[in-house]
Amino acid sequence: MHRKVHFSMSSTLLHGLRLMAIAIALCLVCSCSLEDDRDQCCTPCNVMHYTYRPFGSDDFKNHISSLRHFLFDDAGAFIEEIAPGSDLQYQYLPLTEGDYTIVTLGNTSEASHPNHYAGAPLEEFTLNHTLKFEDNTGISANTDELFWGVKNFHVESDGLLSPATGSSRTAEERNTLVTPMNNIHCHLTVRVEWANLPQYIGDYEMELDGIATRYSLHPGNASDVGRFIVPKGEMPSVHRIRVPMHGRELLGEFITLRYSDELIPVFRLLYGSEQITPDIDLARAFRIWGWRPSETHIQEYSIMIRIFSNGSVDIYPSIDASVDDWIDGGIFS
Repeated sequence: MHRKVHFSMSSTLLHGLRLMAIAIALCLVCSCSLEDDRDQCCTPCNVMHYTYRPFGSDDFKNHISSLRHFLFDDAGAFIEEIAPGSDLQYQYLPLTEGDYTIVTLGNTSEASHPNHYAGAPLEEFTLNHTLKFEDNTGISANTDELFWGVKNFHVESDGLLSPATGSSRTAEERNTLVTPMNNIHCHLTVRVEWANLPQYIGDYEMELDGIATRYSLHPGNASDVGRFIVPKGEMPSVHRIRVPMHGRELLGEFITLRYSDELIPVFRLLYGSEQITPDIDLARAFRIWGWRPSETHIQEYSIMIRIFSNGSVDIYPSIDASVDDWIDGGIFS
C-alpha cells in the first residue's frame, strides 16, 4: 500500500517560488539574441545594428574592423563620441528622450581625421585625409579603406529607440534600428610596362592629381548611389605612392577617397624629379570606357599603361575593373 507524503511550506515561501518560476518561464520564452534578427522579443530595444550589404548578404565582418560613433542632437550640434562596444555590429545607446543623428565611420586610423568638438554643427562635420607621402607636407599618401553610415532616430521616454519622426521601420528593422554602412573609398590599380627597355631601374613614383582629401559628412550633402549614400568629396590635391620595379614592370595600388564624375584625377609617372609620362587625363579615359564613378558604389578600377621609346603612351582598361562600371573597353593614347 502506497502512502502519500505531503510536504508543507509557508505561504510566503510558496509565493516566492511561484514568482521565481514565472520569471524563469518568461526568460525561457522571451530570451533574446541580438545577433538573430528573427528573434522578435527584442522589439523594441536601445541597440543600433550596423550592417554592410554590398550584394545582399551582410559582409560587415570581412570589411570593417573598427567603428567610431559621433552623436548629434536634434539641432545638429555635436554631443559626444560614443565608444564602440565589444561587438561592433550592435551598439548600445543609453540616451535620454529626444531626436538624434548618429554618424559612424569605419576603419579610420591616423590617416583620417574627423573634426569634432563640443557644440560643433553637423553642417561643418568633415573627415580629412591627413597622411602625407614620405613627410612631404603638400602630397598625400594612401588613405584608409573607409566606410560611413548615418542615422536619424528618436529615443522614447523609456529609452527605447524608434525611427525618426516621419519615418517608419524598414523590413530589416524588425528588432533593432539598422544603420547600413557605405563604402567610401576607391582602389585604383595601375600596371606600367615598357614597349622597349625602361629608362631607369629602381623605384618609381606614381602620382594622381585631383583627388579629394576631405569629405563633408553632413547627410544633406550626400549623394545616392542606388540604395547607398556617399559623402561629398572636397579639396582636391596630389596623391603619390612609391612603386618598385619587378621584371621591367611596375604595379601600384592607390587607396583614396572616392572619385566622382566631376572629380577624376590626372595620372603621371615620375622617376626622382623627372616626369616619365605626359599627364594622362583619366577623366577622358573614363568617359571613353564608359566608367561612371558617381553611379558606382564599390570603386575598384584597374588600368594598364604601355610606354614607348618616343615618350608616347597607350592606356588600356583592365578586366579587373569594377563590373558594374563597365560598358566597353578600348585603347586610349
